[in-house]
Amino acid sequence: MPAKEVLISLKNVGFTYNRGLPTECAALFDISLDIVRGEIISLIGHTGSGKSTLIQLLNSQRMPDCGEIRWHMDGVCDEKGLPVRRRVCAAVGLVFQYPEDQVFEETVYEDIAFGPRQMGKTPEETEKIVFRTAELMGLDKQILYKTPFELSGGTLRKVAIAGVLAMEPRVLVLDEPMAGLDPKSCDGFASLLLGLRECLGLSIVMVSHNLEYSAALSDKIYCMSGGRIVLSGTAREVFSDRAKLDEHAIGVIPAASVAAELAASGMKIEKTPLTAEELAGEILNNYGK
Repeated sequence: MPAKEVLISLKNVGFTYNRGLPTECAALFDISLDIVRGEIISLIGHTGSGKSTLIQLLNSQRMPDCGEIRWHMDGVCDEKGLPVRRRVCAAVGLVFQYPEDQVFEETVYEDIAFGPRQMGKTPEETEKIVFRTAELMGLDKQILYKTPFELSGGTLRKVAIAGVLAMEPRVLVLDEPMAGLDPKSCDGFASLLLGLRECLGLSIVMVSHNLEYSAALSDKIYCMSGGRIVLSGTAREVFSDRAKLDEHAIGVIPAASVAAELAASGMKIEKTPLTAEELAGEILNNYGK
């Protein structure tokens, strides 16, 4: 198999807010991970575990106090090999948890066009990017000429993502992208993320409290607690470690929780199920059809 292409690497990274001041507060400790091209990564953990600080480091909004972050993407660093913040921000697009904090122009078109214009695109190039990005996000052309603040929460979130995608990032970072969405909208959003990865070859980093969707979408999950990565692996590896999840109050997905209870009562569980369908399969394996 060909080697995986690492786009961002973190090694022993730490970060402290208000360093040297009486209000100093350490937020991250000894963080090491790789962001690989085309993979979807989820960061999970309770509020205050360091997830939001970590994603701000990924696109250089903040820089680490110790350790090393390297961006292995053409055009991101200067001739000395040092990262240029505006280039990193374009290559690693960050979408805020609350889309109303990100959109600001009078129309959806202008909001999506803002990034390409700042990058020096011509009006013709900008128009093509806006229409292409809107289509990718499933935004109707009529919406482009409306004010963003007349839109529903789910559509406004798509506009915020479109504004980031218009800068043609190689890594898309999403802070709680499914917060406030109903199950049907979550399903649609999950399909959208998979489509973006397939169509654009994006790497996606997702902070989420929605463990079921994290399990369904992610190639790898990092569990955070107290500013540290306390558990990582595939979804099945992570949600099989009930002791570690309980220790750090991270939670478990329903199918894995039920399977653990069945296993405790004596049922043989071959592999930790991640969905209701997989759980049903494990039960059928024990009792037959």
